[in-house]
Amino acid sequence: MKCMTVIDLQGNVYEPTYPKRAKGLVKKGRARFVDENTICLTCPPGEREETVMMSNSETKAPMNLTAAQIFEELKQIREDTSYITLAMEKLEKVPTAPASENEACVEKIAAIQKIVQEREETNQALIRLYEKMYDDVYYTAEQEADAGA
Repeated sequence: MKCMTVIDLQGNVYEPTYPKRAKGLVKKGRARFVDENTICLTCPPGEREETVMMSNSETKAPMNLTAAQIFEELKQIREDTSYITLAMEKLEKVPTAPASENEACVEKIAAIQKIVQEREETNQALIRLYEKMYDDVYYTAEQEADAGA
């Protein structure tokens, strides 16, 4: 079975993983595809990315983020276009080929398109998460204001 290369944002290489596991990491937002055989972890192993589960009695937003912090996270998502730049650079390197070799070029272009599309889906999922977190912060603050009035 073919293995996927695993790297982090600094370029450190980790143990390879199976394609099914790589897809699961991407789907859950823990990694993104760099190319068809490589994934980049959003949080290196050993660092905890998941939110600590809270008891049902707590009404604070996960990770205790403020609205300003949530907006800063959203700003970072908006400003991170490096994956698009990288995709464009890779597209520029795809040679124009005669009709006999066109299939390989089309496959490369499709792989690059898939990477960008999956990154956009990840960004959309993060935005939905931050929307929910903002609602938690906003409504918790509103409830506390009502209780104090």
